[in-house]
Amino acid sequence: MRNYLEDNNLPVHTKGGTSDVILFRITMGISIAGTCLSLFELFKAARPKHAK
Repeated sequence: MRNYLEDNNLPVHTKGGTSDVILFRITMGISIAGTCLSLFELFKAARPKHAK
């Protein structure tokens, strides 16, 4: 508990150490990839289909 109360200029979600930083980066990577994939699919669905 003392580690979380120290004023060491770290965000609270990374004060747990290396494992917290790794989990945070993995979570942010998955979130960014999911957002990009969603936007790609949205733009792909918004384009008109070509007539053959």
